[in-house]
Amino acid sequence: MTVLIQGLTAGWIARCLGLQTTQVRTVIVGNTPLSQLLARLLQQQGETVVLIDLNASDANAVQLDDIPVISKYLDLEELEAEGIASLSTFLALTNNPELNGILAQRALELFRPDRVATLSQPPLNRGDHPSFAATGINVAFAAQVSLNRWNQALTQNDVELIEVVLQADGFAAQQAELQDCIAAGDLLPLLLNRADQLQIMLANEPWQTGDRITFLLDKASVSKIPTLSQSHSTLLPLPDQALSEPVLLQTT
Repeated sequence: MTVLIQGLTAGWIARCLGLQTTQVRTVIVGNTPLSQLLARLLQQQGETVVLIDLNASDANAVQLDDIPVISKYLDLEELEAEGIASLSTFLALTNNPELNGILAQRALELFRPDRVATLSQPPLNRGDHPSFAATGINVAFAAQVSLNRWNQALTQNDVELIEVVLQADGFAAQQAELQDCIAAGDLLPLLLNRADQLQIMLANEPWQTGDRITFLLDKASVSKIPTLSQSHSTLLPLPDQALSEPVLLQTT
């Protein structure tokens, strides 16, 4: 935690001194199959993405295409060089809900990015604990998400990637059907493309006609969602995101 926070602060100092060479738009903490998929999808759309892997070590460094993946052991100069302080979206996706909340709060305090998000807020032990809404942290994807379930499904190739365009005709019915499937855990909304602006989907994001939403779909649930067989739904190629070893930024 100390190294990570110092590294993020160093990036802010580098920005103030004009030392940065890379403009990173999206930072994702947590090197999981879902995180890797998101990074590749964003990169395909021209976004600059960095993954931070809290568990990686120099002993098992592997390159994830050309997406930098930073370990907690990476020194601060390399972290500064990634231009993290220029980020517009910070997403905490580790398997530890409490850690996600701490990291999201720290990123919000240091950089004030446009969007700071993590998974659903963990159960609170004290009534005076601030809610995500009160701190400016958003809930990513949907109100309740089983990270382990979707990571396992990705590893086992039990998912499909679908893009749905929300239509003006029958918008209410289409939205209700899709959101029912999200609540049931059959669909996971990942990305929202609105007026050619791509962003991580937030649970409280109001949907609009013309929105293009990228969903992760449980293959076993295809027949439950009639909308997906209609003309406004497109099956997307699923990037090969599975890696057996943790990854680390390769440096010279």
